[in-house]
Amino acid sequence: MGDLRTISSHGQTTLKNVARTNELKLSRQVEAVPLPACARTIMVVFRFGVILTPECLDIEVFVLGSRPEMGHWDPNRAVKMNPSRSVLSTCEPCLWIGDVSLSETGTQTRLWFKYIKSVDGNYIWRGT
Repeated sequence: MGDLRTISSHGQTTLKNVARTNELKLSRQVEAVPLPACARTIMVVFRFGVILTPECLDIEVFVLGSRPEMGHWDPNRAVKMNPSRSVLSTCEPCLWIGDVSLSETGTQTRLWFKYIKSVDGNYIWRGT
């Protein structure tokens, strides 16, 4: 996955993906111009994607993480991802995509995330 960038009239926000640790680093450079209180919160849309081969046709895939907007590690509040095409077979991999709007706080915020699956109502956590 390449770098994603969002640019506002008040500064530049850059998202870098560090794939080995599933850690996203978010940094922001802002001009030293006072802003009204309503303009200080910047929302950034993050697009998460994972390719997996489903073990059944009624699988659900979620992304959750360390931020409240991503469920704060509670799978019942995780963001549901959608398949990029219809899941027709348990033999073919599929790309699952989920968009999350996060408010940017501070000058550097770390976002930890994980993909989980739900099969027959049971959440399956993989990896570390």
